[in-house]
Amino acid sequence: MILAYLTYILVIFCFCSLSWANFFFFKVDSGKSKFTRILYSLLVVSFFIYFLFDYSDHLRISNYSDFSFFLNIIGLFFLIFGFLFFWMTIRTVGNQGLNYATSNESNNAIIIMDGTYRLVRHPFYTSYLGMWIGMTLCSSSVVLAVMSAGFYFLYRSWARGEELFLSSHSKNSQYIGYFKNRPRFLPFSFGFSSMFKSKRKKNDM
Repeated sequence: MILAYLTYILVIFCFCSLSWANFFFFKVDSGKSKFTRILYSLLVVSFFIYFLFDYSDHLRISNYSDFSFFLNIIGLFFLIFGFLFFWMTIRTVGNQGLNYATSNESNNAIIIMDGTYRLVRHPFYTSYLGMWIGMTLCSSSVVLAVMSAGFYFLYRSWARGEELFLSSHSKNSQYIGYFKNRPRFLPFSFGFSSMFKSKRKKNDM
C-alpha cells in the first residue's frame, strides 16, 4: 500500500510540474495550431485523470500479486526518471530561454547542447515518455498503453519537424554536428544505434 501511495503522490507531482511548465515556462509560440495545442493538452489531462481514477483501486489493496508489484516497481522507476529528467532539463534551459524549433522566434534561438541536451536531442519529450510509460506500467492499463504509443508517434513527428527546421537554420552546420552525435529520445542509445548502422553499411557494401 505504501508503494501505491508513493506512486499516486509522484504522479500528482508530475501533473503539477507539467501544468506549471505549460503556463509559466513555455512562453514561446510553438508554431502549432491552436487546435493542436488544445487537443494535446486535453489528451494529457485525460491521461492523468484516467490514471488517477484507475489506480485508486490500488490504494485499497493491501496485497499485490507478484507480477503487479514488479510492474509497479518498474513503472515507479520510469516515473522518477521522467520527473527528474524533466526538472533537469528545466534547469539546463534556465535563463537561456527555450525557443521551439518551429516558433516564429526561432531565428534568434539558442541551440542548447549542454546539460540533458548532451544526452538526447529532445529531453523534454524523453521526460514525458518516461512519465507515460511509468503510469502505464503502474496501472497495467491497455488504454494508457495505447495512449502512450500514440504520444510516442506524436513526439517523433514533432521532433522530426523540429530537426528538419534546425537543419535548414542559419546555424545548421552547428546543429548538424550535434544531430549526428546525439540520439533523439533514448539516452545512451547512440552507441548501439551507431554500431547497428555501421554493421548494416558493411553488409550493404
